[in-house]
Amino acid sequence: MSTSGQVRAVIELFCLFLRENCVSDARAESLRQAKFNKDSAASKLWTILFDTICFCNFCQPLLVTPTKEDVVVYVKTELQKWGYLSQSLAMLPSDMSSGSRELLLALGWVVHTQKLFDKVITRRSNPLEQQLLEFVPSDGKQTNLDTCPPDLCKQSSILPAERTQQQLVLCGKLQMALRRLYSVDQQLAGLRNTIHQCTQGVCLQSDLNHLTSLEVYLLRHPESLKQMLNELEKDNVEMKHLLEWKELEHFFWEWMDSVLHLHIQEKDDPVKPASDPASDPAKLGGVIQSECVYLPVPKTLGRDITETRSKLREFILTHEADIDRLDQLILDKKVSRVEVDVLTRQIDGELASLATRLDQCGRGRLMDQEHPSDNSFVCQRELPISLPVIDGRQRTRSKFVAHSDKGVKASKQASLNEAVQVEILAMGEKVRRLEEDLKQLQIRNMHKLQEILDGDPSVICIQPRCFKKLLGS
Repeated sequence: MSTSGQVRAVIELFCLFLRENCVSDARAESLRQAKFNKDSAASKLWTILFDTICFCNFCQPLLVTPTKEDVVVYVKTELQKWGYLSQSLAMLPSDMSSGSRELLLALGWVVHTQKLFDKVITRRSNPLEQQLLEFVPSDGKQTNLDTCPPDLCKQSSILPAERTQQQLVLCGKLQMALRRLYSVDQQLAGLRNTIHQCTQGVCLQSDLNHLTSLEVYLLRHPESLKQMLNELEKDNVEMKHLLEWKELEHFFWEWMDSVLHLHIQEKDDPVKPASDPASDPAKLGGVIQSECVYLPVPKTLGRDITETRSKLREFILTHEADIDRLDQLILDKKVSRVEVDVLTRQIDGELASLATRLDQCGRGRLMDQEHPSDNSFVCQRELPISLPVIDGRQRTRSKFVAHSDKGVKASKQASLNEAVQVEILAMGEKVRRLEEDLKQLQIRNMHKLQEILDGDPSVICIQPRCFKKLLGS
């Protein structure tokens, strides 16, 4: 077989490998067109590269179809995270109209650095070791993830309260579904355990001592053996393709090397192809050549900022008189009676708390003693006094008055008398407690003495009269 035939065969084998393992629906013709930078293959290369990156990240194909812009942003961002800093790739347009060769080179880089074939081989499993639910065809309806329910399309016209109620209902349904799923999983585990116990000692696999659920199902449904045989044959074919790929892999990388040389040759050539917008810096609005990092920022961001700033300046100049008038209205605003009442209550509360703190720490009295003068005074809180009736309601507030030196001394003497009375009461309470303790001690001692006298009849003791009264009490 000639070299060109081997290259064609290995490209076909590469695309077949991607299709068999559910990586991407790749076609060899798209890759061959991408080598010569055909714009018709750009959209397909974007899709292949996107599917390959998703498989490398999640080890399974994506179920939801994204938009073109989402595909472009995701591919550029992920390649930048992995270290693929290419200026040409970062400058590709978001409409997938060009840049197929650059995408082909990025695809080869991803396949090599992310070890795509190793991940596919690791993900593969023996059809005999799959779960029973994966083998048995499901009769349930498949949910289409691309279409949303009709109720979700009308949520823009729903009130927030109704929307909240809907969310609560959906949350309750989800909780019930999770409970049912957990119950079914427990039942499935119990049935699987029963199968393992009933088939103990009978096995078809060397590492097990019982039959699996799939093996029991195949024994009870012999018609399913044909389906299993087809899966085994399909698995053998895929393994055969992997072995062929290992033998012909170097032809694929030689072909990718030729693609890279062609890319470098056309890049160094002064005559740039018109189909490659990344080769002409003048068409990119003067983008700096040293920039090799993709940023999801539109190219017209600077112009948009300048236009928005000029519009804002014109708006301010147009409505400057209205703004000045509003400022003057705010400054000339009259305070209403309600606001005066609220502010008065707030000030009264602050003054009351300040007076309480001064009264507790005695700062007012100390200041009065250190600076005795006719004008010195201490604020003390008195009982609330009633104010005139305003708007049919009576308002009260605390009144604070200034006292002279005699008033301060009188209050100090009154507080001292109070402290003395408190101490006298405390001392009287202590004396009363001591008298009670002494009385109890005398009673206990008299009882002990009486016990001693009763034990020795030769001893005669005449008790004093006060002790008799004590015992009698």
